[in-house]
Amino acid sequence: MAHRPRFTFRTHGGECAGQQWVYDGEEPIARFERRVIEQPEQELRYFDGNLRPVNLRDLKLSPGGRPLIAGVQLFWVFQHGVCNWGYDIHFGGHYARDELYGPICERFRILLCPDGKAKEMLEVARPVPEVEYKGFRELPVYERETSFEKGLRLNEPSRGDTDPWPWHPDGEGLSWDRAFGRSDNFSLKVQKETPGPSEWFYDREGDGAWTEPWRPTVGFRVTGYIRTGNVKGRGSCIAVRWGVYNYPERYPYICSEKLSGTNDWTRVSVEIQGRHPPDCSGIHIILRQDGSGTTWFDDLRVERLQ
Repeated sequence: MAHRPRFTFRTHGGECAGQQWVYDGEEPIARFERRVIEQPEQELRYFDGNLRPVNLRDLKLSPGGRPLIAGVQLFWVFQHGVCNWGYDIHFGGHYARDELYGPICERFRILLCPDGKAKEMLEVARPVPEVEYKGFRELPVYERETSFEKGLRLNEPSRGDTDPWPWHPDGEGLSWDRAFGRSDNFSLKVQKETPGPSEWFYDREGDGAWTEPWRPTVGFRVTGYIRTGNVKGRGSCIAVRWGVYNYPERYPYICSEKLSGTNDWTRVSVEIQGRHPPDCSGIHIILRQDGSGTTWFDDLRVERLQ
């Protein structure tokens, strides 16, 4: 006879308060947890302000089986930003000493929703609301060689096997120009009348966001083209810096030539050489205008130096 699940909640005594468990019939299959996270400065960035994220702990995958999943985040709150992934699943199988010397034969099944059921759910689902980040509903996608023509809609799933990571705006007067560029009709733009910096930046280049190994001697060369119109102040440039997550200002900018005044498309280049500091997880790439005026950035190329 096929197993028919019957899910209920039950409360057990815990160390200091009752624990909620999810039951299938008379068998506990997962512990339901809403606990204050332990590293609020860092973790709240990923849980987007949700101090007590909902988790399943000690999860069993089959009736009568042992707990194999240590934790699953059920949902994250997206009120002010966008995250490029949906769930973290942490495997945590426990084995006795004699089991470690024998074959581990755990089996997993992934059940796909039937096409008919998926179509039915899509037909009755409410439209995904627009997501806005610093005034943008779509951001340009980072690529190591790009003219900034590709975008990422913030309320839609991305296509392909991996999720891209977008450029981030920081400051005033920033726009994604889709009517003017050097090699096509796309570029990143800064246009403002006030002093001080505005930037497009990317903070995931390197071992922290890519699967390829990152040797201590690795360096990067970033080249691109800048066009300026009546820029006053410290000028416009491409910059790089060693990156430490949550501590973005630990290392200084290394800047290309800075352009001020009015210039046609000008090629600039900047390099950052290894050995990288031991606490770094990548480099930051910055397209920066420090001052008033207008700047376009286009045809960027990022090269690894060994």
